[in-house]
Amino acid sequence: LNSKFVFFSLNTFYMGGGIKGEFKTNNIVKIPIPKIPKENQKPFEILVDQILQKKEQDEDTTTLENQIDLMVYKLYDLTYEELKIVDAEFDKVLAEFGLSKEDYEKISLEELGGIKI
Repeated sequence: LNSKFVFFSLNTFYMGGGIKGEFKTNNIVKIPIPKIPKENQKPFEILVDQILQKKEQDEDTTTLENQIDLMVYKLYDLTYEELKIVDAEFDKVLAEFGLSKEDYEKISLEELGGIKI
């Protein structure tokens, strides 16, 4: 749930009246969350553990968070064109990982999880 795509979706499609930026529980439960096999969850868990370790040491975790965002985009089968709407910095993120538009379209979730920077 803590990804650029889910935040974009909440802001765009699931806002419930009240305070601007306030997300209502009844709207959050409407978000379709893809089910992935346990073995495919491992790359996410590894990255989250790395983020938590770096945060404890006050280190920058932006690259790891961007990697998780790329993996979430793949979970939702989002295309490059769709991601340009969701994330204005998407080309920068791809470049950070040495990926082009074509690379993104071809790369698998598992391959994204295995990228080492």
